[in-house]
Amino acid sequence: MELPDPYLPGAVSLLDQLDKKLVVVLRDGKTLIGYLRTLDQFANLVLHETLERIHVDKYYGDISRGIF
Repeated sequence: MELPDPYLPGAVSLLDQLDKKLVVVLRDGKTLIGYLRTLDQFANLVLHETLERIHVDKYYGDISRGIF
């Protein structure tokens, strides 16, 4: 895996992903899909137009969560 030049470790490396659609898997197992609007130095994220994806066996459904 080649790292971009210069590689910035930590939360600041997410700056390239601003205003792009992301899939975020939380530590409690929830899956969120939304547009990354902002983040801070602690990697707290704000997602816009967020969906929570629920998986049951091979099926899934999405629940609209708005701003998360």
